[in-house]
Amino acid sequence: MISIVVLLSAILMALQDRPARTAETPWHDLEAELRQQGKPTDARSLTRLAASESENEGTRWMAIEVLGLRGDKQAIETMNALLRPSESRLIRESAALALARLGDRRGIAALEQMVGSAEDPERRLSLAGHLAEFGSPVGYKYARQAALSETERLRYLSVGALVPFIPLEAAFKEERIDASDRLVALLQDKSPDVRQEVLLYLSLAVEKGLPIQRVRPQVESMTRQDKEPSLKEAARLLLIAWDEKLRQSKSKG
Repeated sequence: MISIVVLLSAILMALQDRPARTAETPWHDLEAELRQQGKPTDARSLTRLAASESENEGTRWMAIEVLGLRGDKQAIETMNALLRPSESRLIRESAALALARLGDRRGIAALEQMVGSAEDPERRLSLAGHLAEFGSPVGYKYARQAALSETERLRYLSVGALVPFIPLEAAFKEERIDASDRLVALLQDKSPDVRQEVLLYLSLAVEKGLPIQRVRPQVESMTRQDKEPSLKEAARLLLIAWDEKLRQSKSKG
């Protein structure tokens, strides 16, 4: 498990209303790797690289990821072309994700088709979480299945996938999305790693719409009853963080 110092750092970042990662853009490492390979990283060059079937698949994947994360809209039609069946599953999934990030609904539609056909449950879970970020509830059943799985790793990974579904609970009532309930239930998971992962995600979950009063009693209970001393302390620090944010919001008001 990560140290309590790291957890405290994350909480302090939340208190200061700034993301934990601000020094680098999310595509920084991929761009750096491409440059190390001697590849230019301007939008036109990356678009050609992504489309080149003679290039290494991993290099093409990096180009597609950078284009989508940077928001290079001139790559939209190339990304759509990469959805063709002759491309590998990796290229098609990455192109669909890039399209969705670029604001093209064809990317979301493609991801909705792919999520159910993914053979790897971890990949299915990842796609479900991405779809939720784009406002689609289609993959929720896979996030819920993972949260209820007997496999610890799937429960662990379900935490991050459940959070983006929280804002969809009210908008898609017919889908019976209960991401908040699943997340709160995982606070009592038998695995300390899973419980810790929930604690790490709770501040983001609250920002997404999970009411603090819905989860605060469970966090308070953890400060007294959790078997792991580090998690007792983590829960205590989270409560302090929430109280401080409440104090700050009242002082601003």
